[in-house]
Order: sequence, then C-alpha cells, then structure tokens
Amino acid sequence: MRTLSGVLLLATLARVATAQADLEALVEQLAGNDPNQRSQAYNELQRRRAPEMVPLLAKRIAGMPVQGQQFAVWLLQQQNGEPVKAVWRKLVDADTPFLRIAGAAQSHRLGDRNHVAVLAKGLQELPADQRNQAINLIWNIDDERVLSAIRAWIVPGGAQDTVRQALQYLGSVEKARSEATIAAAKSVLSDANLGAKAAALASLVAWGEPGHSAALAELLDRKSTRLNSSHLVISYAVFCL
Repeated sequence: MRTLSGVLLLATLARVATAQADLEALVEQLAGNDPNQRSQAYNELQRRRAPEMVPLLAKRIAGMPVQGQQFAVWLLQQQNGEPVKAVWRKLVDADTPFLRIAGAAQSHRLGDRNHVAVLAKGLQELPADQRNQAINLIWNIDDERVLSAIRAWIVPGGAQDTVRQALQYLGSVEKARSEATIAAAKSVLSDANLGAKAAALASLVAWGEPGHSAALAELLDRKSTRLNSSHLVISYAVFCL
C-alpha cells in the first residue's frame, strides 16, 4: 500500500509539474512577437482560467507587446483573491499608461479610491491606438477627473470608434449631462469624418439636445454613398433616433 501511495503521489506531482510547464509556455507565447501564437495562447489560458497563471502573468506583463498586455489584463480580470489584487496594486506604478490605467481602474473597483489621479493621467498620456481597449477598463467610473480625460478624446479628426465609445461612456456614467460633454460632442459636428459626426449627432439626439434629429437622419440616409462608417456607428445612431 505504501508503495502504491508513493506511486500515486509521484504521478500527481508529475501532472502538476506538467500543467505548470504548460502554463509557463502559454504565458511565454502571450509575451512573444507572433500574433497568431499570442491569440492562441490567450484563448487557451482563458479556457483554463487557472489561478496559477496569476504570478506568471505578473512577472511577464510589463515586457509584453501591447496586445499581449491587453490579453494579460483581460485574463487577470477573470481572477479573484489577494494574489490578483496585489498585481493590480503593482500595476498602478507600471511604466506604460495602459498598465497604469488597468491597475488603477481595477483597484478602484475593489474599493481603493486613492489612484484616480493616476488613472486620469494615464488616460491623458495613452496613445490614440490604445484608447478603444482602455475605455472598457474604466467603464462605470464616474470621477470628474476621468470624465474630463475622456472628453479630451472627442475632437475633430479623432478616430470615429474612439469618439463613439467616448460619447457612449460619458452618456452612460454622467447622471446629468454636463455642458462640457455637450460641447465636446458639438465640436465634432464639423468633422470631415462622417462616422464621427454621426456618433456626435446621435449622442446629442439621445441627450435631448434640440435641432439635431433631422441632420442625423439626413446623414444616415446618405450612408450608402457617403457615410463610410462602421456598423457600430450606424447601429448606435439608429438606436438614438
């Protein structure tokens, strides 16, 4: 019996070691430069949801490519407990704005409201091509410093999906629509990007601002020939009408 117990223990330890090695390999792929391997590693890690990945991600996340960091943050969001809380606290001091935003936003949701200034500054410093991913991290945080940083993204010439997401965010978290938010939306009405203009018009209509329904309807009516917009912008605009 003692020999059988020993064999079973060794087999169990071998399985644990193999599983750990698999997790380490997947995290390394997540940190690699091959986008296909990175996506496959993310999907597999998401399927496993193993708590053992938390220290591995914490160790490698700072050196990952941007997409790898985004994947790692999404994986960490699926975890609970003190180990992942410690990771969020550590990320508040990260070198990149995206990771600081992730750490500050998650810490905020977990009850630590001392990092809003870090969050707002991270949003101000964030490269434009990372804004769509970051806005999902801060959803429902309604501190005015955060709202002000998001309003600054709503400018003529801004990416239409970023403008749309920023307007949706402000529309969802502001209890009463501020003059600053309305002014930000109106600033895009002269935009040459008709998709961004449609998103601004749609928001103004949804917020009860008078005089914009006809312009939005006319713009949508021309979408087949002039409105080179994503389905998301069009759907959002139609919903607001």
